[in-house]
Amino acid sequence: MLINGMFIANRCLNFHAKACTFLLLTLLTVHWRSRCIAQDLQTSGTTSNGHIGSLQNLPSMTAMHLSVGTTSDRQFLGMRNGNQFDFANRASGAESAWYIAPVSDNIVRLQQRHQNEWLAIGLGNAPDGLGRYSSRRNQRSGAFGGGAFGRSNSPFPISLLPISQGADQLWRIQTIQGNAGYCFESVLYPGMGLTCIPNQGLSLQIINYDPWQVWWPQKPIFVLPQPQFRTVQHQIVPNPPLRPVYAKITNSHSETLLVLVADRRHTQTMQKLRIPSRGSERIQLDRDPGGTIVATVETMDAFGNWNQREFNTPIPPTVLYDMSVYEEFLQSIAIDRTGTSPNPIEDINYQPRSLGFFLVTPGAELPDGAEIDAYRVADDSQNPGAVRRLSPRDFQKTNAAPETDPLKDLLNKIQKRRASF
Repeated sequence: MLINGMFIANRCLNFHAKACTFLLLTLLTVHWRSRCIAQDLQTSGTTSNGHIGSLQNLPSMTAMHLSVGTTSDRQFLGMRNGNQFDFANRASGAESAWYIAPVSDNIVRLQQRHQNEWLAIGLGNAPDGLGRYSSRRNQRSGAFGGGAFGRSNSPFPISLLPISQGADQLWRIQTIQGNAGYCFESVLYPGMGLTCIPNQGLSLQIINYDPWQVWWPQKPIFVLPQPQFRTVQHQIVPNPPLRPVYAKITNSHSETLLVLVADRRHTQTMQKLRIPSRGSERIQLDRDPGGTIVATVETMDAFGNWNQREFNTPIPPTVLYDMSVYEEFLQSIAIDRTGTSPNPIEDINYQPRSLGFFLVTPGAELPDGAEIDAYRVADDSQNPGAVRRLSPRDFQKTNAAPETDPLKDLLNKIQKRRASF
């Protein structure tokens, strides 16, 4: 009897220990998952839980939180009073959930429902002297080498307005940091992106990939009502095609330029040009004709009825190319002072220095035989930090033999600068 009692007692102790272990593991798992969910909602949005893999080519309208800013100061975009933007350090409630509606390839509309009306994030009143898109040449400003918009100090406000068929409510998605963050580039003003100005609000600014221009999408962890908005028909009608053109890239600078011509459709391959002072290169460029997006959408009213609306949205030509410009500047010269070398100058060291980044004018605004002064346009852009990175293989001029006497050239430059004062 004693042996049986001890056996039963051991069985009970073992069962109790296993039950406690299971309960402890369960509590730890729940605690860990709770921390993951809270961290995903409150921090940078780079965790896998709830993170959107890619905003490009979304199959349908998707609700998500949008945060922006530095890792230590991430702010979530929300809506207040139906017509104002709001920022908070965490997402809470339906006011912080935005519906990203695909319109075309990599083009979306950012919208939210307020009462019985759908509102979209779009452009406000343009600064003085800056007109909206026109089919006429030179009537659209953007980041085309410090154009009217690039040189303007006036802010370009962002508004929350009822959905319309204008391109001012459309945004082109630019992938940043391996599909983790995104820039929303204005379709109407290429090169300009949706930007958060801390303590001020939203504005349209030249894209330089500042942390306050990179948006991080996350799926809401709470249940949202089904969106009372759906697209039932969608068609893209392109404009008549445009044939490729030849453009002349010139260098008005006193130094040799290195120009990286990037095809934005295939950013992994870039054309690399080395243009000497007062020289030029001729390249062929494709042109996008633009088109019209024809879409039929349905929205539900307060009585549960679906109402149809048709949108015919003209889309400006897409920018296909951008240019990053560097100058070759003389960093150092090694001179033989012993007199034993047949060459008084033994070594010359050149280094690249970034000048600026700009977009190539798209569509019919770029005529055949167009001349682009790479130095002037890059210098006017005043954004040397925005250039695409230059690989060491792209610059192999170190220890090269001088084309002219570098000492004489350097003295001549100094004398010219002194004479200009």
